[in-house]
Amino acid sequence: TCRRMAGSEGRHDGTRSPPRSTVRKLLKARPWSAKDVPSTKSVGIESKSNTFSGRRFFGDLSHRDSVRSLASSSIRPSTAPAVRRPISAHTYSEVTDLPGMASLIATFQSADVSMVRNLYYAKCRDVGIKPNANQFEKFSSLFNSRFKQNELYLSGCGVGLEFVKTLVKIFSVSSLLVSCQKLDVSCNRIGDFGAEEIGKILVEPGVRLEHIDMSSIGVGASGASRLFDYLAHNNTVKVLMLGTASGDRNIIGPAGMESLSNCLAVNTTLTSLKLDANSIALRGMRSLAPGLHLNTSLRSLDLSSNGLKDIAIRLLSETFAVGGLTSLDLSRNQISNVGANHLAAALKRDNILQSLCLDFNDIEGSGGQALGLGLKSNTRLTSLSMCHNKLGSAGLAGLAEMFPIAAPTTRPSGNETERSFCIIEMLKLSNNSISNDGVNFLFNRLRDNFTLKTLDLSQNAISQNSAREIGNCLRSNCCLTSLNLSMNKLQSSGVAMLSSGLENNTTLKKLFLRDVNMKDECMGQLAVSLRSGKSLIDLDISWNDVSYSNNNMIVEIVEENKAHFESTAIPRLTKQLKQLSPLADELPKVQARISNEISMKQQTQEEIDEIKLKVAEERNDTQVQLDSIREDAENTKENLLRVEKALNEVTESLRSKERKCKEKEDSQMRLLEAVQKSREKLQEKLQGLRDRLTQQEDSETGELLEQLEQSRQRLGQAQEDREQASAKLKNLEDVQGKDAFVVSASPQPGRGGEEKSNRKELGRMKISRSPPRSPKT
Repeated sequence: TCRRMAGSEGRHDGTRSPPRSTVRKLLKARPWSAKDVPSTKSVGIESKSNTFSGRRFFGDLSHRDSVRSLASSSIRPSTAPAVRRPISAHTYSEVTDLPGMASLIATFQSADVSMVRNLYYAKCRDVGIKPNANQFEKFSSLFNSRFKQNELYLSGCGVGLEFVKTLVKIFSVSSLLVSCQKLDVSCNRIGDFGAEEIGKILVEPGVRLEHIDMSSIGVGASGASRLFDYLAHNNTVKVLMLGTASGDRNIIGPAGMESLSNCLAVNTTLTSLKLDANSIALRGMRSLAPGLHLNTSLRSLDLSSNGLKDIAIRLLSETFAVGGLTSLDLSRNQISNVGANHLAAALKRDNILQSLCLDFNDIEGSGGQALGLGLKSNTRLTSLSMCHNKLGSAGLAGLAEMFPIAAPTTRPSGNETERSFCIIEMLKLSNNSISNDGVNFLFNRLRDNFTLKTLDLSQNAISQNSAREIGNCLRSNCCLTSLNLSMNKLQSSGVAMLSSGLENNTTLKKLFLRDVNMKDECMGQLAVSLRSGKSLIDLDISWNDVSYSNNNMIVEIVEENKAHFESTAIPRLTKQLKQLSPLADELPKVQARISNEISMKQQTQEEIDEIKLKVAEERNDTQVQLDSIREDAENTKENLLRVEKALNEVTESLRSKERKCKEKEDSQMRLLEAVQKSREKLQEKLQGLRDRLTQQEDSETGELLEQLEQSRQRLGQAQEDREQASAKLKNLEDVQGKDAFVVSASPQPGRGGEEKSNRKELGRMKISRSPPRSPKT
């Protein structure tokens, strides 16, 4: 269906690849399975059944270049369809019974045939093709060419996960792979699962791998963590490369650094580790630093292009004094003057670091001055590279301070323990905007120097004004062997002045003057200097305005110097051989002794193998126990997490209650303060009222006393009036008793008015008898 839709354009076999969406729909209609491809069980290797989706095969087919490299496009049938068909279950019998297969297997002597067959079938399952004898022959020849001297190179071969799984299963069984010391699977898209499968090789008994290259395989944090867990139990691997060469990037990131730190804390054999372009950053360095503190075997570490910056450099520099690093690459990490100061402080302490690379950073003049002061008393560092920075002349002058002004007249021996000067042998300062002032200061310091052998000052702003100082330095310097001044503005006059210093120089072997605006004017002086010195055997004057004849003349002189060097070297070697000739008589005895030692070593190796098998069995038992312990630990960890979560919840609730109680207490305190204030105000008001009442009572009491006194006076007056009235009344009663009969018999004229007045007087007396009313208060 795909061929019918595709047409007949764009492919060398007459077909064109269909659209990716169409292929995906067709593959989804019928998924591919492991039963369509011959399993490794049929050839003596057990494997778990896996289900392969069309997506994985389509992903492998999209990389045609890597598929072609190792039995992929080369084993495609001439009439192959655009989409590869699934392989039937009887493929293995077809392959083994094909004509020519028996003779091919008989003549194939370089590698184990069953091993190659298993890998071939795994490759077919990865790519999704039907195997046959021609394909197997091509695959075998390619595999044989990549397996040489205990080293297996599979870089960029387009191998997939099934190939890696099969390789892991036969690694400890095959007699050839068990002795393999180097494995290169770089630039293959195997990802996290492939890294985990390769990690399983490291714990196989008898495996002797020492060098593993896994650059650009697309591994992430999870796959790298599992690989580091396996590496922690390995005691053979010395070199591990997990950087980025080309193709898929390895992005281990900060998440994988914790596992690496735990691995480095217990591993005692790893000496070289390459982790460039893995996005480690500051968080990853915080996890990695403890492992570097505890590790004592690591010698070379590549952390370039990881975005470390200044704070991470400070954490890393603290490990110099306690670790065993001798080579460190920190290029492309955006290090500024602050980071350079941290490195200078670390280098000032006498550590064992010998090589430091700081290319492509942001170090300026002050950073170079700090490094110069730090290296002034350093007696270990031999190589320093700071290309593509921003040092300038001030930075170069500060860096040149590490070279003493007056060096000792004799080179110190290796037995001396105390030296107060640096021993830099290689210094690379390309593309640093260095001008004449800094160059003059540097070469003035290098006149009596006996340690620096290689100096690179290419791509700077050096002109002919500094050429005289360089020539004077070469005239007296007796150690510099390589000098690179390419891509500067020396011009012909500067080259002529530089050539004058080569006449008396006997140590300079390589000189690079590429693209320095040199013309034919200085060729005569340069030729004379080369013939006089006879030490220069490598000269680069390309990309200059020099005629063909002058160029040939310089080449001939350099070839003569090279021949002279070789002719003088042969007698020197012959003399050394004559000194060694008395030892030739003892050579047979030494050989016999060596053969005996080899036989004893073989016996010891057999015993070691037996011990390794026992150790492997014990390791497996221990691994099972460790797995159970890990499960228990994980369960315990989960329980602890749950308990911690509950505790956090309880703590949060208690904190909330405490906050509420505190708020309540605060409100109560505020209320008490308000009540206290109101109470004080009320007391003040009450006291005022009491004072006013006291005053009012005093005034009213005085008034009442006055009224009482007046009432007493009136009462006395009333009593007197009463007594008078009672006397009058008595007199009237006596008068009335006597004249009663007169009144009752006949009224007398004029007596009615008198009677009325008497009655009025009697009423007043009755009123005066009543008690007096008290006054209102």
